[in-house]
Amino acid sequence: MKIIVAIDSLKGSLTSLEAGAAAREGILKILPSAQIKVFPLADGGKKFVG
Repeated sequence: MKIIVAIDSLKGSLTSLEAGAAAREGILKILPSAQIKVFPLADGGKKFVG
């Protein structure tokens, strides 16, 4: 199974990549053979450079 994880940051708690890594870890506990790609997301807030 292929899974894409794309989570925005959790302001004051986790960065987008940290949240994605936590989700990846949880998914792998249930689906150890899953192929998971984690992509950072940004909502265009004040730190966004585009």
